[in-house]
Amino acid sequence: MGDGVNILVLSDLHIGATARCKSMTPSNAHTTKTIDEDLLKKLIARLKADFPIIDFVVLSGDMADRAEHEQYEHFDAVIGQLEKDLRIPSGRIVFSPGNHDVDWSTLNAVETIHKSGRRWASRYSPIKESTIIKSSLAAGDGDPFDGDYATCWSFPDIEFITLNTAAKDGPKDENHPGEISREMLAAVSLMVATSTKAPGTPRILLIHHHPIQYENVFVGWKDFSILQCPVDLINFCAEQKVDLIIHGHRHQPNFRQMVSSDGHIVSVLASGSVSAQFPSYVYDNLSNQAHVVTLNGRDDETLAIKGVLNNLAFSQVNGWRASRRETDGIDGRIAFGSLMTANSLYLLVRKFVVERLNTVGHVRMADVIARHDRMNLQPPQVLEAVIKKIKAELKVEQFGMDAANAILVKESSGD
Repeated sequence: MGDGVNILVLSDLHIGATARCKSMTPSNAHTTKTIDEDLLKKLIARLKADFPIIDFVVLSGDMADRAEHEQYEHFDAVIGQLEKDLRIPSGRIVFSPGNHDVDWSTLNAVETIHKSGRRWASRYSPIKESTIIKSSLAAGDGDPFDGDYATCWSFPDIEFITLNTAAKDGPKDENHPGEISREMLAAVSLMVATSTKAPGTPRILLIHHHPIQYENVFVGWKDFSILQCPVDLINFCAEQKVDLIIHGHRHQPNFRQMVSSDGHIVSVLASGSVSAQFPSYVYDNLSNQAHVVTLNGRDDETLAIKGVLNNLAFSQVNGWRASRRETDGIDGRIAFGSLMTANSLYLLVRKFVVERLNTVGHVRMADVIARHDRMNLQPPQVLEAVIKKIKAELKVEQFGMDAANAILVKESSGD
């Protein structure tokens, strides 16, 4: 997969009775809803075939479903097996806690909650006993479970910063929206100010809750859980030279490139859930997901981080395969980096299309993209919109649904 840095993103495992497969369910869980399939084993096999080297693993929250000790013991077994089979280097698993990683049972036993008391502190006791979590924290600086609720992992080729957006939550909070406080932002600023990383080193922010109001798969789904933040998070990330935000929580995969007020490009990955069970009516529009982010340096013109997001979807029939937007909510491959306006891309593509149509009568979009390095970094939807406009203007036919591999042919005039 090239010389880039490969980051495996697994989110919202929800290990427990609500997981969709028995391999993600502790033996003490009483459930009749799980499917007897080895989702993890199949995922590992697919990853080993497509990505021989995984440099880092990101877990973006809700590792357990009810924050029980037994669930984190099973989490250790699951992630430990993945770490072994994929030969993940020691200390290369990083995480952000989720709202389901809080043990509310210690607080529900009392009528009045004192956030400074021992009961409040004990809400993270189960997850802090996890061997995987202990090992991860030993490789970083800071504490996501106390104080500023922030941690930094600094590696030679990349830097991760996590903020515990569920830290301010409470057992009686109905919507669990997540929060980033000014104290958390100050902690990030200090981490960045004292960082010894070379300029240009990729910096990734890990949070659990989503900072963007995405569209819902179904109109009936109401979203009251968007992240609360005292500042514009995209502009803050620009100030702190954050290149990529990875989050979970929604279970619906998405990818956006956001531009700050000063032109800094921040990519945002909404991770799908790798193993949560969905209602049956969802499966035509949504699937369980795993992601591999490959970073490949920076764009020379915009200095934006560039790379490829590979999205894998799971189905009981086909196992793990490349995602499809129509059935899984996201494209299987999304290149990112430099952003072009739709009009700039249109003018660039149209010029080459006209040239090829006038000489040979058809044009392969793969040939168009190959002529321009930056074109390969544009979102699939933008390229599709450009092709649609060109088809209408030049009266050409399109063969192939995938815009990046489509063939455009002059329409037959007929007799």
